[in-house]
Amino acid sequence: MRRNSAVKTADEDWPECPTSLKAIVRRFGSVRVWVIGDAIIDHYHFGRIERLSPEAPVPVFIEERQEERRGGADHVAHQLEALGCKAVTTSFSGPPSIKHRYLVGHHPVFRIDQDQLCDPDANVVPCDRPDVDVAVLSDYAKGMLTEEICQRVMSWGVPVVVDPKGRNWFKYHGCAVVCPNARELADGPIGISFTPVLEKRGSEGIRLWQRGDFLDIPAQARHVYDVTGAGDVVVAVVAATLGVGGDLASAARIATYAAGFAVGEVGTAVCSKAKLLEILP
Repeated sequence: MRRNSAVKTADEDWPECPTSLKAIVRRFGSVRVWVIGDAIIDHYHFGRIERLSPEAPVPVFIEERQEERRGGADHVAHQLEALGCKAVTTSFSGPPSIKHRYLVGHHPVFRIDQDQLCDPDANVVPCDRPDVDVAVLSDYAKGMLTEEICQRVMSWGVPVVVDPKGRNWFKYHGCAVVCPNARELADGPIGISFTPVLEKRGSEGIRLWQRGDFLDIPAQARHVYDVTGAGDVVVAVVAATLGVGGDLASAARIATYAAGFAVGEVGTAVCSKAKLLEILP
């Protein structure tokens, strides 16, 4: 993707709807979203480390409590529900992937992944358009989002927001916006140019690529404890905004505030509609 040197900032002229950000959020309760993708369980192990093992020079983790939270496509749906949207989730049947996260306080120590790759049943996603306003493809490369399923969702005729994985972006052709992080965008799709693109840049905020230009929107986080799931929060907010007819610039601005709140919490977190209305300018 071409990187234009004439960078716009959030305060410069950029086409967007005149509706205030809070007015957009207040309408989220009317939005119906279908989330299709890889469901993951985030299993948290909270504890402490006080000594090294006598068997090897490694720390001994003393577990104090455990907690399970919704991850992957389920986390996108959870965030949509927290915003007041009506969310339907489709993921493959069978045991989900589990990410075991070990933390001391709010500091991650290590992670153990139990990945489950799926053989998706094409019939889990309807051919005809369901009664929804927008769809989300939450791709965690577990095998759910084949090209057939992705293109079936594109054929519904509703805006489709994509959280991509891998280099084969052909299967996302026809989406309303693709939302990679900076590393995913740097790796680049093969053979196809996507626009618009909403690039999640962590502490640098969001960069919206559109019509050969890009708009930089700064991050809004005050304290960063855990970035886990922040990308899911962004994708959910973008979907909700498009679902009420909002534009991508407004969606990106709202998303920076929601993600800024979520990263200030320990573990996979969501930003409620009430909290978002409180922190928006």
